[in-house]
Amino acid sequence: MTEAAKTKMTAAAFARLPETTIPTELIHGEVIVSPSPRRMSSGSARQGLYTQTFTSPA
Repeated sequence: MTEAAKTKMTAAAFARLPETTIPTELIHGEVIVSPSPRRMSSGSARQGLYTQTFTSPA
């Protein structure tokens, strides 16, 4: 299988892209889109803190 040729994006072309709320970066000419944080992750951290605080032996 052959890979399609990639066209590098310039910083000027990247700057002309419309604004978005999705985290996007230009790295070595490639546009990188970061995944959004999962909503569950903050709840899991809170649950871990609650468990550690209230279930630890005194």
